Amino acid sequence: MWLAVVLVALGACLAPGAAPVTGETKPKAMVSEAQVVGWVQSWQKRLRLDDWKIDTRVVRTSELKPDTLGHLKWNSVSHTATIKVLNPADYDIPAADVAEDIEYTVVHELIHLQLSALPRDLNRKDIEEQVVNRLADALMRFERGESFRARSQPVTPYRAKPGESARNAGRREAGAGP
Repeated sequence: MWLAVVLVALGACLAPGAAPVTGETKPKAMVSEAQVVGWVQSWQKRLRLDDWKIDTRVVRTSELKPDTLGHLKWNSVSHTATIKVLNPADYDIPAADVAEDIEYTVVHELIHLQLSALPRDLNRKDIEEQVVNRLADALMRFERGESFRARSQPVTPYRAKPGESARNAGRREAGAGP
């Protein structure tokens, strides 16, 4: 009887389609779609975006641009938006940090939505990202307290070369022409 139980257990571990058994088992973060929707609804209310209908999707890496954790697509006329956030299974940070990172991504994307009412300069998307990151850091720190680890990097001020206007210096830094 004992041998039969061992063989059945071994067979289940080696069955076709079963995940390989390795010595390393990295705990995966558990974040549900309902949790993400809850964060969107909560932050949507805080940011006074109640007039928007926002769809939320948890997606795999292949559905996002490289090196991103989320994406926002919106329609200003119909006030609809879709926020995609990275599936916890695709994160490579400690499992304990994933939930907070996904919530941060939600806040980040909702700030972009709030800023969508402003004119955009596609040559200065880097500045928009810095501003959005700083605002998201401030909001998350206010929500989570001083233990929150900020994601934004310090902003290096643009300095004009002698004889160059500050406006052109900013364009030079971003790689745009004169």
